[in-house]
Amino acid sequence: MSLFSKVAKKVTDVATFIEEHASASTLKYMAGNDVTHRLYFPVHIDETGKPIPYVFEAPIHTWGSNKNNYGSCMCTKGIDDGDKFDGSCPVCDRLEDASAIVDYLKAEVDAACTLTGDDRTKYLDEQGKKIWGDRKVSAARSKYYVALAMLNCGKDGRTLADDDKPKFTIKIAAWTENSMMKILTALTERDEEPNIGGLEFKLKYGSQPELASRVGQVAVTWVDKEKMLVKPGTPLAAEIAAALENFDFEHSIQLCRRETAEKTPAELQRQMDKLFQAWDTYKAELAVNPNAKYLECAGTAVITEKAAPPSGAPAGALISGPQAGTLGGEVRSGINP
Repeated sequence: MSLFSKVAKKVTDVATFIEEHASASTLKYMAGNDVTHRLYFPVHIDETGKPIPYVFEAPIHTWGSNKNNYGSCMCTKGIDDGDKFDGSCPVCDRLEDASAIVDYLKAEVDAACTLTGDDRTKYLDEQGKKIWGDRKVSAARSKYYVALAMLNCGKDGRTLADDDKPKFTIKIAAWTENSMMKILTALTERDEEPNIGGLEFKLKYGSQPELASRVGQVAVTWVDKEKMLVKPGTPLAAEIAAALENFDFEHSIQLCRRETAEKTPAELQRQMDKLFQAWDTYKAELAVNPNAKYLECAGTAVITEKAAPPSGAPAGALISGPQAGTLGGEVRSGINP
């Protein structure tokens, strides 16, 4: 079988395929860089006849590293449909193992480090945070998926831009609880009810090189109702309402946010078994060999005060041993008797 046949996907409806993939990139809201975004939160009528904003909350697991979450999924714990979902969550089931690996690696670093005093404390604290950030899987955390109209304004977010671009673009934001609280706090600090529906906000992003820093330090302000660009009864409000008339919110989220793709416990179990394969092998070996070592991410280096890391090594790198010149994160699997 050729590589192409393994990688390529058969497309039966080309038009729909292209449209949905184009929509996925267009729909996803992304933080800016040295710019102020002006966002309007539209509403829809729920089953009780009450106008509410477009918001879904879902518990999300992630795994990977501090800078690269290479895996994520919705938590399936408690979901039982009598068929594919049985109420279990294989990711939740591995949280204890993930913590045990963190403890193991921190103990390895502690034993290898010969620094003293404040230098030792600082180094172990830094390494402990990195190890925790790189843990195999994390507990599920709430992520809020919000539909919004991103207004086409100038860099300062004050007025609509005078150009040929659309006045607004419908976006789907995926925000953590901290990000949502920043928006709600901007309201409560002005003695307003914490309801974003039908309101406008300005999100001022800095120019930090790291995306996480720009998101974490974004300044949020609520736009006074009298100064809103999308006032009820205005042509712009009518245009946004028309754009959302046949809006499939749930489908739009699934289009642009890969972590919301449906994964059954059986699929997640296979992923977790693969992710924790070296740890499972280590535990099995430890049962018969008290000298067994978990080597997937562990270093056997010695940290000294005088030795210098190899040329080009990152700050805080291990000095000697098989992972010299690294932060102890090279992947090595197997068991040392």
